[in-house]
Amino acid sequence: MSKMKFKMFTKVDDPVLSNENSVKENTKIVNMPKQSFLISLIFTIVITLLMFFLYFLKQNNDIAFPSKINYILLGFLLGLFSIFIHSLLHVVLMPKKTTVYMGFIPKKFTFYMKSNDIISKKRFLLVLLVPLLVSLIPLIIFLISNNEILCSIMWPVAMICLVMPVSDYLNLYVVLTKIPKGALIQCTKDGFIYFQK
Repeated sequence: MSKMKFKMFTKVDDPVLSNENSVKENTKIVNMPKQSFLISLIFTIVITLLMFFLYFLKQNNDIAFPSKINYILLGFLLGLFSIFIHSLLHVVLMPKKTTVYMGFIPKKFTFYMKSNDIISKKRFLLVLLVPLLVSLIPLIIFLISNNEILCSIMWPVAMICLVMPVSDYLNLYVVLTKIPKGALIQCTKDGFIYFQK
């Protein structure tokens, strides 16, 4: 497992978020899309609408309609806790010799995982994909369950698990489309840089 340094509450201008290891020669900069916020907002709206569509689909089919308010509230609390688990999965999947900072930025209301170390594209994709795939588990349980209590808990957990990592979706898109196979990647405050081995 990588060396994890938990920062607890982190300010937006904390040096950890902008500090970078020495950059190798012949690197290429891959900037994030200029409309990153707008793209993330669109992802959030689409996922939220999809989750409400699934909610009302269950209601119309009278299959375990998730309507137990106390359990829905419990689901939201579990969903918030799942954000921490999601971030922790990113940390666990990082290479052993990397240093990873993890914490919470209150101003952005988000957990973060940041490493300044260089990793392979293949490993970076693994670090991004596994937590996203694990995030699908509450949605699958919600879709296949006929238990009203379980559905009432899993619906908000699934929504939070799918909405909160919108930056991961964007990172995944950028890495898949703009960084060549076999490259080494380093995260910077402005986006990604990469170089060939």
